[in-house]
Amino acid sequence: MTIPVSFFPYIDLILILISVFAIIDGYMHGLLLMLLNIASLFAAIFLAWWLSPAIASQFPLYPKSTSEFGEAIGELIYQKLNAGLWFILIFIGVMLLTVLLRPLVKLVGKVPLIKQTNKILGAVFGLLQTAFWLLVLTFVLSTPLFPNGKAAIEASWLKPFSLAGNQVLGVIGDQLGESVLVQRIISGQPLTQDELDDITEWLIKNNIDQNAIDDFIEKIR
Repeated sequence: MTIPVSFFPYIDLILILISVFAIIDGYMHGLLLMLLNIASLFAAIFLAWWLSPAIASQFPLYPKSTSEFGEAIGELIYQKLNAGLWFILIFIGVMLLTVLLRPLVKLVGKVPLIKQTNKILGAVFGLLQTAFWLLVLTFVLSTPLFPNGKAAIEASWLKPFSLAGNQVLGVIGDQLGESVLVQRIISGQPLTQDELDDITEWLIKNNIDQNAIDDFIEKIR
């Protein structure tokens, strides 16, 4: 997915609007509900990252077929693809479960003694939460999903968040990047030389024979 270059100048304006909205939203909902939202997000990401490989190996959602890619590489590709699908499902499931706690948190936030403080701290936390989402955004834009995402980051106020985002989300980022590449391989989408290099590095990391890697890269080039 390529971002139109003509859209680059508007990125900073959108970031300002998002920050203002986050402050207002934080004030309206209060700190307690904001904390529930961020805690549920981290819990969903961690559980999905931790459980998806094991569940995918036992309950694959995508049918396995190694004839197109060879036994070793085919096994690796479909394992990664199924892990990615299960990551999404587990993430959504955990987020839906935490919705059940929202009525209780809202009730506590309406207690007169803590209501106003809850709202003010919610506004502050809303701004901090925006910073976190900007880290996530810079990370996503740096993946193969957006070929010119790094250029968009360099041209906007997202640039300071880029390095921090890669450090904070590095492990998950590697998995997401690999999953995106696998999806592009399966769908037969054209791959850039950088993406082919990333695929080669990934296969080497998983101890695939060099001859098999060369044949595979030539096939998908």
